[in-house]
Amino acid sequence: MKKILLPNVTLLSASSVNIEATVKALEYSCRKIEFGKVVLLSHEKPPILSEKKFNKIDSKSVQIYI
Repeated sequence: MKKILLPNVTLLSASSVNIEATVKALEYSCRKIEFGKVVLLSHEKPPILSEKKFNKIDSKSVQIYI
Protein backbone atom coordinates (compact mmCIF):
# COMPACT_ATOMS: atom_id res chain seq x y z
CA MET A 1 0.00 0.00 0.00
CA LYS A 2 1.35 3.42 -0.97
CA LYS A 3 1.69 6.14 1.62
CA ILE A 4 -0.51 9.22 1.47
CA LEU A 5 1.72 12.13 0.50
CA LEU A 6 1.20 15.39 2.39
CA PRO A 7 4.27 17.46 1.51
CA ASN A 8 2.67 20.73 2.69
CA VAL A 9 1.66 19.39 6.11
CA THR A 10 3.77 19.40 9.27
CA LEU A 11 3.00 16.86 11.99
CA LEU A 12 3.72 18.51 15.33
CA SER A 13 3.75 17.18 18.87
CA ALA A 14 4.78 19.05 22.03
CA SER A 15 5.55 17.21 25.24
CA SER A 16 7.72 17.33 28.31
CA VAL A 17 6.47 14.10 29.91
CA ASN A 18 6.71 10.55 28.60
CA ILE A 19 8.65 11.70 25.56
CA GLU A 20 9.38 8.18 24.34
CA ALA A 21 5.64 7.49 24.08
CA THR A 22 5.25 10.76 22.17
CA VAL A 23 7.95 9.70 19.72
CA LYS A 24 6.23 6.35 19.25
CA ALA A 25 2.95 8.17 18.54
CA LEU A 26 4.69 10.29 15.90
CA GLU A 27 6.20 7.18 14.33
CA TYR A 28 2.80 5.48 14.34
CA SER A 29 1.25 8.51 12.68
CA CYS A 30 3.86 8.28 9.91
CA ARG A 31 3.22 4.64 9.10
CA LYS A 32 0.84 5.35 6.20
CA ILE A 33 1.37 9.09 5.70
CA GLU A 34 4.43 10.92 4.38
CA PHE A 35 4.41 14.38 5.99
CA GLY A 36 6.47 17.31 4.74
CA LYS A 37 7.98 17.61 8.22
CA VAL A 38 7.63 15.88 11.56
CA VAL A 39 8.41 18.08 14.57
CA LEU A 40 8.74 17.23 18.24
CA LEU A 41 8.92 20.13 20.68
CA SER A 42 10.40 19.08 23.99
CA HIS A 43 12.71 20.28 26.72
CA GLU A 44 15.17 17.46 26.01
CA LYS A 45 16.40 15.28 23.16
CA PRO A 46 14.79 11.84 23.31
CA PRO A 47 17.49 9.15 23.64
CA ILE A 48 15.68 6.88 21.20
CA LEU A 49 16.21 9.44 18.42
CA SER A 50 19.95 9.85 18.77
CA GLU A 51 20.53 9.35 15.02
CA LYS A 52 18.09 12.06 13.93
CA LYS A 53 18.64 15.74 13.24
CA PHE A 54 17.94 18.16 16.08
CA ASN A 55 17.75 21.92 16.19
CA LYS A 56 18.02 23.54 19.59
CA ILE A 57 16.02 26.73 20.07
CA ASP A 58 16.11 29.24 22.87
CA SER A 59 13.22 31.02 24.55
CA LYS A 60 13.98 34.26 22.70
CA SER A 61 13.33 32.64 19.32
CA VAL A 62 9.98 31.12 20.26
CA GLN A 63 6.76 32.89 19.37
CA ILE A 64 3.46 31.67 20.79
CA TYR A 65 0.14 32.45 19.12
CA ILE A 66 -3.11 31.72 20.91
